Amino acid sequence: MKNKNLTHNHPLDEKIYKNYSFVRNKKLEENNEAYDLCKTLIAAKTSTYNNRKLISDKFDINLTRKDINNFKQKLKFNLVGDKSDPELLKTWINQILNDNSENSVQIKINDNGVLECLYIQTSQMKTWFKKYSNIVHIDSTFKVNIENYQLYICLVQNANLKGVPVAYCLMVSGIKENLEFFYSSFKKLNDLSETQVVMIDKDLTNAGILQDYFDKARTLLCVFHVLKYLHVQVHAIEIPSTNRMNIMKNIRKLLYDNYQMSVI
Repeated sequence: MKNKNLTHNHPLDEKIYKNYSFVRNKKLEENNEAYDLCKTLIAAKTSTYNNRKLISDKFDINLTRKDINNFKQKLKFNLVGDKSDPELLKTWINQILNDNSENSVQIKINDNGVLECLYIQTSQMKTWFKKYSNIVHIDSTFKVNIENYQLYICLVQNANLKGVPVAYCLMVSGIKENLEFFYSSFKKLNDLSETQVVMIDKDLTNAGILQDYFDKARTLLCVFHVLKYLHVQVHAIEIPSTNRMNIMKNIRKLLYDNYQMSVI
């Protein structure tokens, strides 16, 4: 490290601090009266808006719509009380497995006892994949919760051409070892022999690993993600804007014919 800057590049005040999700939720959990009121309002099917307003007016806890919806999900799966996060996760996993014997959960824990990967596939997901396994889309979403886990999703298109999920995998990071865990779990639980195409985003780490598991499939990069990535990279080059536009124009010509021209 050659340089360091310990100065904050954003405003600092109490209002900003209070708006962090972990602060909001901690205040709710530590205030028994507010916690019980929020729980009662959800049970009574009060609107999210009125729930938030009552909690804010009475206890000065400014919950967001997402906070309320997350709390509803915890109530739905009985994930409330004094249990630790690992205990709550174990309760949720056990419920998934008990709901249907065909549901599958695979777990990878590292040497420090930290959950590295969590693979989930329900019986319905297995049915969807069995019916529509010829083309698989793999996508990733970053920082889906406060622990910043990455969510990888396998999708297929059903008969109505709508994408349906056929497997989920939460992982600490998309390193090779975690991706191999994801794909090996998927292969162990499903027949991949009918899959002809696997569509991925710009993450080329995926491309080098997929062939070991989808050995009969052709791997393709998603055009949308590729163009979006190239758009950012090209516009970061310090050249005249007309040159950047011409570069992107020629890139699109490589990808589309005259009847399929598209812009970002």
